[in-house]
Amino acid sequence: MRKSTFALALLFVVVVWIGLQGNQPRAADNVKPPLQKWEYYILESNLNFKDADLNSKGDKGWEIVSIDLNPQTHNTAVFKRPKQ
Repeated sequence: MRKSTFALALLFVVVVWIGLQGNQPRAADNVKPPLQKWEYYILESNLNFKDADLNSKGDKGWEIVSIDLNPQTHNTAVFKRPKQ
């Protein structure tokens, strides 16, 4: 009878120990991915933007973020792309 009680107690300890192992953070869980860095380009024009201007920036990896069309002063487009 003592052997079965010891075996049951040992099994209980092992199950609890395995359960606690799952809650501990692993070293890989604490590693943060590197932050993406960006570079920006501002295109200003007194005239309306031409599709060719915008497409040429897109062909070079630039993505338009913002565009401000203000005919009284000048038009502004802001582009970004990942830093290399």
